Amino acid sequence: MANEVLHSHELFESRLKQLKFRNQNNILFGTTIQRSYVLAAPLLKWLFEHYRQYFIELHTNKTVQLEADLLEGNLDMVLIGSHEQKDALHYETLSSSWQWIYLREDSPAAQKATYIDSLEFPVLRLEDLKDEKIVANTPGSGSRANLDKILETAGIELDIIDLPNWDNRIAMVEGGKASSFIRLDIIKGAESLLKNQLFFLHPDQNIASLTSFVCRQGFETDPRFQAVLKGLKTIYKTHS
Repeated sequence: MANEVLHSHELFESRLKQLKFRNQNNILFGTTIQRSYVLAAPLLKWLFEHYRQYFIELHTNKTVQLEADLLEGNLDMVLIGSHEQKDALHYETLSSSWQWIYLREDSPAAQKATYIDSLEFPVLRLEDLKDEKIVANTPGSGSRANLDKILETAGIELDIIDLPNWDNRIAMVEGGKASSFIRLDIIKGAESLLKNQLFFLHPDQNIASLTSFVCRQGFETDPRFQAVLKGLKTIYKTHS
């Protein structure tokens, strides 16, 4: 009986050590759905090759909810589009992107475009789009927060249709049903877009959106945060 109790205790201790090890090496990582499509595979591959001891759990949600989960301790780190930085959080900026306009075919707004010497693409102002239906990501997303900030700063209202899926928004533009504001970066490049329908929002009205890797203040020194940060920097550098 004594041997059985001793064996049971040793097994319990062993499982406690395993659990503690897993907690110390587990990573609760959050990002938006669109970013997860592009980044999950290369990030997991990089961590497996360089930090095989870590276990990563991927959570997807809107930017607003990801920030809330981070502050509440439900996530360790998130990759999001950041606009207003919170004092309780630590931010590492990985990239910045500007707002572009993907204009539906035959839109009369195209006739209002101008050119700026240093820019390859034609330029539109917000005022040129007042008669356009605009399809945009839903409130709570990083891209929508950036667009809302641009419109608020300019004091302009546009007719906006909420649609959460990037591919569906692009389909609406290419189907001639609406135009859209888009950000071109590692996640959404211009390769698959119709170049004759792509316009740059005038620099006087444009506001850059930052892609940031974020954690709670103090957690930035944690080896898990530093490991994932190295991986993300490598991925972004490769695609820049």
